Amino acid sequence: MLVTVTLHVFVCRYMTQKLFAFAKGKCCAESCDNPMFQDVLLAGHLYQNVLKVLNVFTCVGWKVTLCDPIWQVTLRGCEMDFH
Repeated sequence: MLVTVTLHVFVCRYMTQKLFAFAKGKCCAESCDNPMFQDVLLAGHLYQNVLKVLNVFTCVGWKVTLCDPIWQVTLRGCEMDFH
């Protein structure tokens, strides 16, 4: 328990020092590209890539379906002559 309390106090002290340094202009704001944020952003990044791939496959499927000549002719109400 002492380690947890000591660590908590240390982190609060560090964050307060960093806040005052940022307010005085002695340090820059941290971006999300820092390695310390990698574990936090990794799960969201992976989920975003999965959704992106699914979205691309869906859009390509729609494009192939709508650009298919037989489908276009059927949409126009015409019949194709295969002879």
